[in-house]
Amino acid sequence: MTQENKDKLASNLQKLIEKQGMSQKELAIRMGTSEASISRYLHGKRAPSVRAVYYLAICLDTTVDEIVKGIWWSELHD
Repeated sequence: MTQENKDKLASNLQKLIEKQGMSQKELAIRMGTSEASISRYLHGKRAPSVRAVYYLAICLDTTVDEIVKGIWWSELHD
């Protein structure tokens, strides 16, 4: 994954976490991972695995597309 894609994913994740009013720590606990892993995703230092993206979507009550592409379902269906 390119750095540009990691940065886009990081931005999408940050928006979704803020939308849920969730902290990095709370998300890490829900996912069963470390807060450091969540921080790496949010700073574009590491891309989450496919499995992690799936769990992120569940924990953030969103879709994989929203996380990866930033495609907001509501924008597509207005």
